[in-house]
Amino acid sequence: MIINKVITENTEFDYDIKENIVFLNNEQFNVEILKRFANDYYELLINGKKVIVGFKKSDNQIQLNYNNRVIEVEIVDNFTLLKNEMTRMAGSGQSKTIVKAPMPGLIIKINKEVNSIVKKGETILIIEAMKMENAIKSPKDGVLRTLNVSTGISVAKNDVLFSVE
Repeated sequence: MIINKVITENTEFDYDIKENIVFLNNEQFNVEILKRFANDYYELLINGKKVIVGFKKSDNQIQLNYNNRVIEVEIVDNFTLLKNEMTRMAGSGQSKTIVKAPMPGLIIKINKEVNSIVKKGETILIIEAMKMENAIKSPKDGVLRTLNVSTGISVAKNDVLFSVE
């Protein structure tokens, strides 16, 4: 039974892992670790094909480096999905939602001002991390109540960026 989700580049996948088998949206991948290199790089055999992939894990985030491309992956279990849904349902009133930095980086652009009306999914600011721009979006319709950063400021993972009410 697939009970977890991974989210990457705004795409969501169901996943499960059983021994050396990874299921993504019910598609099966046989994965075998052939060799471990320094700096968390691995040579893997995936369905008979050799690949080299870098992995860095922190909390519920994994950063994959494959073919000179960095891919941020968020891991979400059923408990987190349920908690997020309950928060969303409870937040249908005038509750404040705080948005934190998903990774360390540099604030390179801010698109909104405090007390601006924002729509769910609208880009509020952009963080540059590892030479990639990451749009940080409003989690809901509302008013941008606080903005705790400015352009040119470095932030750490989980620093509070802004709140929407």
